[in-house]
Amino acid sequence: MYKMSEDPARIKNYELNLNEFPKHLRKIDDSTVWEEEKEDRRFISRGELSEKEIAILEELKNCIYEKMDHDQKRVADKLFNDTQKTEYTIFNDTNINSKIPLSILNAPAGTGKTMLILYYQISVNLDFGYKNGAIIYTPSYASLDAVKYKIEEFFSEINNDDNVIDYKTKIARSCLPIIILNQFYACGPQSFNIHDNAVCENVINKHHKANTNNFYDYYKLNNIQAIRECRSIIFDEAFFSTSCRCDSFMKMLLEGYIRHPYLNKKIRTKFPKLLDRIVFKKKILFAGDPYQLSVSVEQKEAGVEKYLIDEGDPIWFLQNKLRDGFLMKENIRDPSQYQLLTLYKNYRFDQSVPDDLRSAIEDIRCVVYNGEPEHNIYKNKMSKLIDIMISNEMIKYNQTHEDVAKCIDKQGLRTYAVSETHKASEMINEILYKNNEKKYTSNIEIQNEFVYGVNKKSETVLKMDWFPYEEYINNKLNEKKMPKDEFIKKYENECKHGSIAHKFVGQQYPSQDKNLKTKLFLGDKVRFTIPLSAKRHEIKRLLNNSIKEDLPEEFKINTGTFGRVVGFEGSSVFIEIYNQSEAEYLMKEFKLDIQTVQLPGNETSNNPIFEIKYSKDLQSQEPYFKSSFCDYILKEKKFNLAVHSYPFVNESASTIHSLQGKTIKETENVIYYMHTIRKDSLYSERINEVGQWKGSLPNIFYVALTRSRVPHKNFVLMTGAKNKTDLLKKLTCGRRPKSYTELKEFNEDFENLIQQY
Repeated sequence: MYKMSEDPARIKNYELNLNEFPKHLRKIDDSTVWEEEKEDRRFISRGELSEKEIAILEELKNCIYEKMDHDQKRVADKLFNDTQKTEYTIFNDTNINSKIPLSILNAPAGTGKTMLILYYQISVNLDFGYKNGAIIYTPSYASLDAVKYKIEEFFSEINNDDNVIDYKTKIARSCLPIIILNQFYACGPQSFNIHDNAVCENVINKHHKANTNNFYDYYKLNNIQAIRECRSIIFDEAFFSTSCRCDSFMKMLLEGYIRHPYLNKKIRTKFPKLLDRIVFKKKILFAGDPYQLSVSVEQKEAGVEKYLIDEGDPIWFLQNKLRDGFLMKENIRDPSQYQLLTLYKNYRFDQSVPDDLRSAIEDIRCVVYNGEPEHNIYKNKMSKLIDIMISNEMIKYNQTHEDVAKCIDKQGLRTYAVSETHKASEMINEILYKNNEKKYTSNIEIQNEFVYGVNKKSETVLKMDWFPYEEYINNKLNEKKMPKDEFIKKYENECKHGSIAHKFVGQQYPSQDKNLKTKLFLGDKVRFTIPLSAKRHEIKRLLNNSIKEDLPEEFKINTGTFGRVVGFEGSSVFIEIYNQSEAEYLMKEFKLDIQTVQLPGNETSNNPIFEIKYSKDLQSQEPYFKSSFCDYILKEKKFNLAVHSYPFVNESASTIHSLQGKTIKETENVIYYMHTIRKDSLYSERINEVGQWKGSLPNIFYVALTRSRVPHKNFVLMTGAKNKTDLLKKLTCGRRPKSYTELKEFNEDFENLIQQY
């Protein structure tokens, strides 16, 4: 692979090849100063790399390179080398129809995917000479933070001074665009329904209206240029997406960005065919683990019964517009169309993990289902893993919800308890709730209020007036448009099955028993379910003597952050961020001083503690939770449901998805409760075939096991199975789920690659 450190002249001049995009396009572009004039996290950095920035990126790149194994370097070489080939140069007129192969990186948990794509991005940016050489899009804040942590971790290994580490980390991050995927659509929460074709078309049409006369649109126009110019786009955790969502991304990339009206005529006057062929010269990389597939529900109407909601197809069913409309699975074996890459050596586990346990966990990743060839071989692998886990005291049989609750109570805060279904975790939390009722006297009532919004145009902006649910039904509802019974059913179903389901504490829908779990207790463990910002959500930090400190405007708490309740003031709740890595990140990222705070019961804490308000107490009085149809881009589908509550769930036990993207350290514990799945566990609504759901158990089991660095020390499987025979049957009797239909053949291509290495 080309290393800039080997070419001092290039570092000194950092000149681009005259055939590269920016040198041509920036002669036309009139927006290059916008980024300097307006600092905005939505801007994709496009500036030319300075000598100082090049030196810092080189240092980071070399540090990563030293840590990479032979296979990681080989994959990085293949990715980068494609960007160097003259046939894929944007202005090469000798072969205008050539298409750079789309890359698919198969990266099981712990194989160094984050490190590799970071190294690749740095390599492209250094060679490109600009900050937007390669752009990473990631689906979640957990994935975003993982990349940020890696950058800081590498600098801390080669620098001893914390100030130097912080400085270099900040510079490196400013040169490496790593962006939440939803920001790509530039339409806020409306992007959550991008899987709907009608929504996608309207999002693109709305994006086309961005122009230089509107100051708010400057970041959009800047990003249009950034994406036109870039050499590579990287989809992190690509297999969490669905074929519909990925199709919408492709449409937005082509129509919303590359062929956008902004500068379109000027570019075509000078380079007539450029905007039609440029997408085929970009290195597009899909990276992730197909066996951690998380196919999402694709809801296209508010208040639809869950069993009527479509389940998205995996990405290999993508009808790829960049490949003449062929399904990805149809021509994935054609090397001129796709470049298949794989990592297989697992670095997630600590050196203390026994070799037999390590290899046994890795052996169960590729599931072979009941009735398929080699199922007995797979069953033997699972049997071997169970034996090894038993010898390491990692399994408890004949366990109930009550047993799990006792274990959580005993192990305390540092325990992550997960199960497959919401029903199982709800039953555990209900037991813990009743225990807390007896244990704690300090609590507050959770006064959830269900509301419905009516648009009200003020002098400057369109504002929503929120009316209590019953008041709206009795006084505001137009029954000619929607009868009362239909409205009530739609509202209840949206609460139960829509985007806000299972996102807040207390009463979950209007007809639910109001006396069910309505208290929040001192000591309760919570998980934030939406991103919060200091300015918008009026978060303050609690210091000693009840002093509250303002936070920087840019302060935010990400979705998935865990905390515990340590106090109340009126309807406000004080939350301590007890997880060490999450607390350290907030302290360092936002330059918060260490403060020792006295807690109730003569306890003290050095962790940051924040005041979180009940949404109705915010100055804006905007609910934390709104239906994804509340701000719907299609007016005829709007449904303005919202709930006043708190932005977290009371979740000592949760579903397995709460651990996606997390790595559990030795100081923390993981409980995976595998209960007996029946139709009533699934609420008999969406998945009527329990056999297919059971087919997901070995995948979920693998994900749970690979969250910990030291599973032999801090992981326990608590199961209702009576013995090994019963457990083995549960893990190997399920049928292949619909979502995994093509996965076996898909994976065989990567297995064949491994045999070649």
